[in-house]
Amino acid sequence: MLQIMLFLMHTRYKYQKYKPDKYLINIQQSLNYSIYSSTTKRQKIITKSYK
Repeated sequence: MLQIMLFLMHTRYKYQKYKPDKYLINIQQSLNYSIYSSTTKRQKIITKSYK
């Protein structure tokens, strides 16, 4: 969770300088990716435990 926050802070800093309009889109994409990756990791762990 801390890594996600640091990543968002970093992207905010980067995009506020150059492209503020794309900043929100980038946050949404990064959040979607982090949620997706965390859920897939959980699913893999769950399937391994059932085998």
